[in-house]
Amino acid sequence: MSEVVTLKGGFIADEAALRRLWAIEEQGVHFSLRDDGRVRVAPADRLSDDDRAFLREHGRLVVYALTQTFTDASEAERAS
Repeated sequence: MSEVVTLKGGFIADEAALRRLWAIEEQGVHFSLRDDGRVRVAPADRLSDDDRAFLREHGRLVVYALTQTFTDASEAERAS
């Protein structure tokens, strides 16, 4: 059974899901948040069918990671 991890802001994620997301990123896949709040994945042709199914199931984790990254960057800019 996989461990759960509590992330910044109290977001709870499955450790195995985090590791899978990182593995997808290591394939050279990048995520960005579109203006409409949806996640853009590029290059999409690097995703397997299993990767796509994983991202549909764990989309909230991707959005969390993107928004936390933006929040952290904004905080760092304000501090400098």
